[in-house]
Amino acid sequence: MNDLGSNAEELGKRARSSPKYKTFIDIGIRDGDSSRELLTGVEQNDGEIFGIDVANITKDFINHPKYTFIRGESVEIASQWNAQKADVIFIDTTHVDTYVLCELYYWWDLLNEGGIMALHDTEWPSGWRPPEPEVYTRHAGHVCEGVKTFFGVTSLDYEDDFISMNHYPNSFGMTFVTKKKNFD
Repeated sequence: MNDLGSNAEELGKRARSSPKYKTFIDIGIRDGDSSRELLTGVEQNDGEIFGIDVANITKDFINHPKYTFIRGESVEIASQWNAQKADVIFIDTTHVDTYVLCELYYWWDLLNEGGIMALHDTEWPSGWRPPEPEVYTRHAGHVCEGVKTFFGVTSLDYEDDFISMNHYPNSFGMTFVTKKKNFD
């Protein structure tokens, strides 16, 4: 079982769910579980994937001919993004609400209508804290709070004319947001 747990299969299934999905962005690569799942959509749809991480990733999948690795910080890269918009964006980076808000602010507009944004770690066991203590204080909010705040919702299972949001609580949680229509 990988870091994404039972949600890995759902991520792969969504990546393959539309032949229109050609451009994939994986933010926060770590061991590459998400990149490997997204590559199934890339291969099926003859697309491409951009993998973004602050660490130097040397895993085998970055040598895939449709994979471009970008070393850097998510928000800075998004603020300067000049490549095509994405069809699927996966985010698994710094696990605090304020950082997630910044990522959503920049990356959401870079997602095509009909595209999917997936966020990992949206359901933590009670009292659990991530293993990166230097970025967390007792005042830091959880990833799910950043997601709810950005979209102005009270639940991670939600739908309106602009978005459809589905939350899977297992394996620290994964939330999928489909952009039905652009909105400001």
